[in-house]
Amino acid sequence: ISKLPSMQQIVATNNEEDLDKICAERGEYVQGVFRWIISSCSAHLVSLSGDRRLASMGTSFQFLMYSASPEREQAFATAKRTHGSFFAFHGSPIENWHSILRKGVKNCSGTSLQLHGASYGPGVYLSPNASASLGYSKVGYRLGIKGSNFGSVASSSRSGNQFISGEQVKILALCEIIDDGNIKKTGSIWVVANDEHIVTRFLFVFLPQSPDFNETFDKASRCNTTDTNFQSEISTVMEKIKESY
Repeated sequence: ISKLPSMQQIVATNNEEDLDKICAERGEYVQGVFRWIISSCSAHLVSLSGDRRLASMGTSFQFLMYSASPEREQAFATAKRTHGSFFAFHGSPIENWHSILRKGVKNCSGTSLQLHGASYGPGVYLSPNASASLGYSKVGYRLGIKGSNFGSVASSSRSGNQFISGEQVKILALCEIIDDGNIKKTGSIWVVANDEHIVTRFLFVFLPQSPDFNETFDKASRCNTTDTNFQSEISTVMEKIKESY
């Protein structure tokens, strides 16, 4: 893994042949592994700017994030026509986002991958309040690393293979959920048992080392998906994004 091209090298290459050459120089199997990583991931992740961002979320690190397969998106659209949908936030430690990017948000209740207790029942935990979901974005939670700087350690600092750097990075997704009446809502904690009825739409990153971190984090923490103004902002931005693609 440490021999894979760095993010800086990938961005700097002008064509596929240059990237193949870099892989070949790094080892016999590097090119095959690199191609498998790219081809086996169906996630669509695009950096957003200008009026394609949700201004209420504060942070400039915003991404359009479609992690579901085309087949799953089609099934979601069919269910949405029948039941409608709503939005909610999902927070998770940084070490989980590789899996979420590749597989989407999954119901891990009752498995070895479950991170938290299930006080409100089994399922995927979401919230209309960004502040509540940000509380689940603790770095190193799964690894039990107190005060972890998981986001900035190990080979990434040496090889440049780092998507996002920084100590105590917090990552948050805004998800769209099918409103089929089977959502268990307890205050600001919403539990969805059927993970096929959850798709990611936006990804937000908060870097504590940024000079405006406190301001942007506090601003985002006030966002609530049940607020009509925020709902309108989401709809407007999604329409502008659709016009761009």
